[in-house]
Amino acid sequence: MGSEEEVLCVVNWFRLWTPAQRDHFLNLLLAKLNPHHPEAQLLESTQRLSLHGLSLPVFECQLNLFSRYYDNWLSTQRDLLLVRLVQLDSSFAASLQAYSSAYN
Repeated sequence: MGSEEEVLCVVNWFRLWTPAQRDHFLNLLLAKLNPHHPEAQLLESTQRLSLHGLSLPVFECQLNLFSRYYDNWLSTQRDLLLVRLVQLDSSFAASLQAYSSAYN
């Protein structure tokens, strides 16, 4: 699967996630956007710890795949994902904007 298809997969998962799942994903995404922030490093390490089980819920598998995809994407795919997510959810967009204002 190419990176464009990976972006589409993540966007489709996002559409199906509950608001609580989207909030959890937002925290993971924020950690990816600013990996030098101390909270981001803590989130990344706890994310890895929670994924060591043999039988994972679908949502955790999706987050794990997202992390792998994101780490291999070029900035164009990362930007495309952000654009798509912002178009889908104005609340999510507002949270991203608030984070950007606070840490940039």
